[in-house]
Amino acid sequence: MLIEVTREKLVQLTNKRKSFTHPDVIELSQKLDRLLDEYQELQYNLANPHGWLYHNYSKLSS
Repeated sequence: MLIEVTREKLVQLTNKRKSFTHPDVIELSQKLDRLLDEYQELQYNLANPHGWLYHNYSKLSS
């Protein structure tokens, strides 16, 4: 849901002819990137629970 809302806000800004370098566009674009990265990581972890355990255990042990 948050991904769709963020994407819609970004579309609205670009429809208003905001430049890709406009601070609001940059902020929303970065937020959308982070949300998509988190979503992909969550999907991977749900599909590979042992990989998630190994990945997080290796972070703790280093």
